[in-house]
Amino acid sequence: MSCYDCQNLRSLSSYLIILLCVSGSKMLLSQHAEYKVMTFNIRYDNPDDGENIWSKRKNHVMEILQWYSPDICGMQEVLYQQLEEIKLTLPDYQAVGVGRNDGKREGEFCPIFFNVSRFSLLEHNTFWLSETPSIPGKSWDAALPRIVTWVKLIDNKYKKEIYVFNTHFDHVGTKARSESARIIYQKVSEIAGSNAFIIMGDFNLTPEAEPIVFLASQYQDAYHATKSQPFGPFSTFNGFLPAEVPDKRIDYIFLPPNIEVQKYGTLSHTWGGKFASDHHPVYCEFINRK
Repeated sequence: MSCYDCQNLRSLSSYLIILLCVSGSKMLLSQHAEYKVMTFNIRYDNPDDGENIWSKRKNHVMEILQWYSPDICGMQEVLYQQLEEIKLTLPDYQAVGVGRNDGKREGEFCPIFFNVSRFSLLEHNTFWLSETPSIPGKSWDAALPRIVTWVKLIDNKYKKEIYVFNTHFDHVGTKARSESARIIYQKVSEIAGSNAFIIMGDFNLTPEAEPIVFLASQYQDAYHATKSQPFGPFSTFNGFLPAEVPDKRIDYIFLPPNIEVQKYGTLSHTWGGKFASDHHPVYCEFINRK
């Protein structure tokens, strides 16, 4: 074989390698991203919870998280000490969030955990569900300060951006919950725009309540959007009772219209007849085709 032929062969090989790399990149970018997400009110570390105190059930919370290994998990009622314990148990995850009382460590967090092998963090922040969203505090008839923690992530596998919003609505204020739904709608529109997003959390409201009806008119409620039969009980609140409290679906995952929900489940595992929290985690698998 002549030197000229060798040069041509090398040039052809290089061209084919470049072509394969470019084609592979285009195929990856065109693939539909699949996600596993969870929202979980883990119940704050309350020393008055008797047999259900955190020290007796925290391992069960960890087992659920490790077994289902969601790509993204939004939690509620997490105190700083609980957050640190969970972070130690989930070394493959990064957590983002602040305490609702001072924007630092005080009060309950609504942290977002995401798998660092799957995502990189681009941006994050927290806003308050009040008339002054950038300042810690409460408004209207709210009993306590309430927050939304959000992140902007880049999917390292599919090179797609996705926003996640995690919240916990007030348990008392009727007006506060109504206004909170409007604030979330406004903020999600401002922050995420036309990008893919997830809204999740404990909304302390059942599906027929006006704020939930409003949110469900703007977004997909994963419970109703799933292509398969919803798994597990309807209610997401159990109050540490031996069975679910009837008609208490108060934890939700909302998604934009272009998202395809493949699976939805309310996970009601027990250990010796006891639940891991007074809420069941809600689990969802979906496809982002954008």
